[in-house]
This record gives sequence, C-alpha cells and structure tokens, in this order.
Amino acid sequence: DELLADDDVVSLTSSDPAASALLGPSQEEQEMLEDEEAEAEPFLISCPAYEELLEVMDRATVRLDLPWKRAREVAPRGRLDERYLSDHHLPTQVSLPFLPDLHTEIEKVWRRPFSSRIHNFPHSNYANIEGMREHGYQRMPPVEETLASYLSVGKASSLKTPSLPSIPLQVTSRLNGRAYVAAGQAVGALHTMAVLQAYQADLLKDLDKGQVYGGHGGYGETS
Repeated sequence: DELLADDDVVSLTSSDPAASALLGPSQEEQEMLEDEEAEAEPFLISCPAYEELLEVMDRATVRLDLPWKRAREVAPRGRLDERYLSDHHLPTQVSLPFLPDLHTEIEKVWRRPFSSRIHNFPHSNYANIEGMREHGYQRMPPVEETLASYLSVGKASSLKTPSLPSIPLQVTSRLNGRAYVAAGQAVGALHTMAVLQAYQADLLKDLDKGQVYGGHGGYGETS
C-alpha cells in the first residue's frame, strides 16, 4: 500500500467520513486534549468580591497560622463546551480555610443530635435580635394539615386538628424543631453580623471620601 500524501489526508478528512474517523484522534486522546486545555486555561473567579474574599482569607490564615490548601474545584466540562459553547466557562471555586477551634466546639454536639441540648450561652446575646418570635425564628412552623391528615388517616376525628399519630413521627418532629431553633439562633447572629458589615461598608466609603468617624454617629472632615 502506498503512503498517503498530505493532500490526500486533507481530502479524506473533508470528504470521506470513514477515513476521517480513522485519521481523527481517539476518544481517549480527545479527553486528554480537553484535560490539558482545561489545565492551561486561567482560573475564573465568580466576582470581584469573591476575589477580595480570597485575598483577605490569605492574610487571615497567615496571621492566625491556619493551614489552607486552596483546593480549586474546576467545574466539569461537557462535549458541547468546545464545539458550541466556547464562551461558556463556569467560575472556579476555591475551598476556604477550616477553623479547628470552631470544629472542636461544634463537635461536642454534632455527633449527639438526639441527646444534646441547645444551650443559651452568654455570647448568644449576639443572636437575640428584635422580632425573632414574630418572624418565626424561635420555633418550627406547624405541620401542614394536609401532611398531618395524610399521616393520621383513620386515627383522628374529623372534628379535631390532625396530629402526628406515632411516636417515631413525633420524635422526628421534635428533632426538626430543635434544628429550627438552632438555625434560628444562627440566623439571629447573621442579622447582627450583616448590620455590622453594612455599617463597616459605609464607614469605608466615608473614609475614601475623606471623612473620619467623630463618635456617636457623627463624622468630621479630615484636615
């Protein structure tokens, strides 16, 4: 058999589908090429604020002497990304640092969800915000009557509000209630943190404009 010339290769790949399949890269080679291209592409950050967060975390881990692997989670790419969705690039997520001291406190109750109690420590004052009860942060929402009626078919009078009939369902409901209370405390602390962050952002804006904080909510011009 004669060897194919360069012109013949071009002709075969453009007109003969069978020859094109033979001359083209295999599936494994194609996947290797896609992996190499993915590694060569620069990592994309979702937004400037996230990039600033990574910079602050970098300084914080150095100051606190925390280990940080900075593992990057590259989004999987499909076969259409290179062929039809050339501009379709998902942002790269970077794992944030882990705080061992916080893990030590959480681990005390994390493995005992049935027997652990929700304590109101003195620092829970940060989670005591206005309107917690009115906004439903302190208790689980009542079980929907449709669900309760479905679970208690034939065991509850139609004149009474349906309730959970069996002990396992009641225990599960109480555990869900405990989870809601714990989540409510976290949401309360999040409100406090959000207020402080919003206030800090305004102070930084004023600092950029040449104003300084004068105390008791007042500002003064810098000299």
